[in-house]
Amino acid sequence: MALTTEELRRRFTAVEGEFRLTADELAIPGTEELFGTYLGGPLSVTGVTATDPERLTLCGVVTVPGVPAEAEATVTFSANTTASPQVVTGLTVDVTLTTSPDPGEWRIDLPYLRLEADFLREYGFERLLLVLSAEPGADDVVSTTATVGGDLPFAAAGTAALRLRTLPQQGPAATTYTLNGAFSEVAFSSLDDLGQLVPGASSGGFALPDLPGLPLPATVELAGLSIVFTPDVHRAAAGLDPVLAASVRVDIPARWSLIPGVFEIEDIDVEFGVASPRTPGASVHARIGGVLRIGEAFVGVSVSVPELDLNAELLQPLPLADVVALFLPDVEISAGDVEAFGA
Repeated sequence: MALTTEELRRRFTAVEGEFRLTADELAIPGTEELFGTYLGGPLSVTGVTATDPERLTLCGVVTVPGVPAEAEATVTFSANTTASPQVVTGLTVDVTLTTSPDPGEWRIDLPYLRLEADFLREYGFERLLLVLSAEPGADDVVSTTATVGGDLPFAAAGTAALRLRTLPQQGPAATTYTLNGAFSEVAFSSLDDLGQLVPGASSGGFALPDLPGLPLPATVELAGLSIVFTPDVHRAAAGLDPVLAASVRVDIPARWSLIPGVFEIEDIDVEFGVASPRTPGASVHARIGGVLRIGEAFVGVSVSVPELDLNAELLQPLPLADVVALFLPDVEISAGDVEAFGA
């Protein structure tokens, strides 16, 4: 049986400067490569500086073959919280490779991962990470990966740097990779501050036009950030930027009343897309998304900016009677059990 979260938390509270865990103790099929190839044996975290039993996270120093000695690391365990008892399902080890401003330090040269990563330093990242993970996929099968990650500062939020990790490669022939991070409780006051995350975006590029019925609150929250890059050495040799695109998503705690009481969009988020984000004056395109409730059903709504083209997609079968009641409240029509399935 896999290690329970209760037992893991007991180990956290018993830590006295060192945490040690073997593959047999974790007992999760599919993690053998993480321990055998990447860690070179048991997970050993010494000089532990912080533990968080609730978030199943600890920080300290790890030893990884091929990585400079005493590398700082953060270990995060994932868990199945619906199981009884709750069990650990995987883990991710973020190993700091460098925080130096020296371009020569921003590279990974390991048997299983090689990358000239100075373009991340030039983008604005302050920390280069080796990310070692063994996590379950959508099919619950655990896969082990070694990827790159980094910390990107965001002064406007007044928080620690944003941590991004490369998503698993989509197929063996894929030539692009995506650094991705999902966030919560990262609040800031102005959409213009997003320019700190996209160095080439024009001033004011993240401002939204005045949209009737959509009040912009004093505070919005960063929900996600992704950066698409290619490690193609031929592209780099030609002087082309390895960073291809960036996408920033924010949550806006407001309701957009297009037709008050009738057509009101909730759960609003805005996704900003930027091609060639390090190019000065890079253009920014936005999409406003949300949910429209019709009766007991939900409709996904997307509005492009600045074109203001609106698209809607049913998220579930929609009773026709609810549509009639919403848009034609004074009309009596017997819709029976007819359902609308339009997109």
